[in-house]
This record gives sequence, C-alpha cells and structure tokens, in this order.
Amino acid sequence: MKRYLSGLALGPLALLGACAVQPVYQRPPLKIVDAWSNAPGVPSEPTALERDGWWTLLGDAAIDPLVAAGLADNPTLADAAARVDQARAALTTQDAARRPAAGVDASLSRSRDRGDDGMTSSSSGSVGASLSWELDLWGRLR
Repeated sequence: MKRYLSGLALGPLALLGACAVQPVYQRPPLKIVDAWSNAPGVPSEPTALERDGWWTLLGDAAIDPLVAAGLADNPTLADAAARVDQARAALTTQDAARRPAAGVDASLSRSRDRGDDGMTSSSSGSVGASLSWELDLWGRLR
C-alpha cells in the first residue's frame, strides 16, 4: 500500500517537474520604422500591380468586370469623409427644429405723389423682431 501511495505522490511531482524544464523566454527584437509610407495628408502612390491590374495575372475573365465595378463604385477616403460631413449637416438641420428660432425684419418705403400743390413725398419704415419656440410635449420633433 505504501508503494502505491508513493507512486501516486511521485507521478504529479514528475509532471510538475517537466514543466520547469522550459527555456527562458527571450523576446525577439522589434523593428520600428522611422516613418509611415501612407502618413495622413500624404497621398499614397499606387504600386505597379495596382496600376497594371494584378488580377489579370489570375487569367480569369470573370474577375475583370467585378474589379472594374468595385473600383468604380468604391468611394475614396475623401468621398467617405464628405459623406460623413453631409450626414452631420443633415443631423444638425434636423436638430434645429427643437431649438428656438429668432428672426429680424426691416422694411423701408418711400413714395412721391403729384398733387395740385406740387410734389409731396412720404417715407415710412418699420423694424420687427420675432422669437419662437415650439414645446415638444408629445415627441413629434424627435
């Protein structure tokens, strides 16, 4: 019985000892580039394969119209940024209905009349201001 128990005790110790035989990990050196080739604001030039049609190397005629459609329909980064700006402007316009509205109006009129006693002229002017705000009690403007 003692032999059996000692065998059971030595088995897990042997397995744990096998884990301790690993070599010490050495981190490989990391290569860091000095500058990115596609830094923001610097247009990247297409490579020769992008210009010349790398997909033609595959020799499949079915790929040509697919790549042409993808290149024609895919927006560039500038197009995507313009769409984001357009969506923000639409959201601002939509949000304007929930804010107060102010207005100013001015008018000036001048008239001349020829009567029996000669020329008469009159001038009139008006200035007005308005401020309105719709209370959204039932959530119509959301």
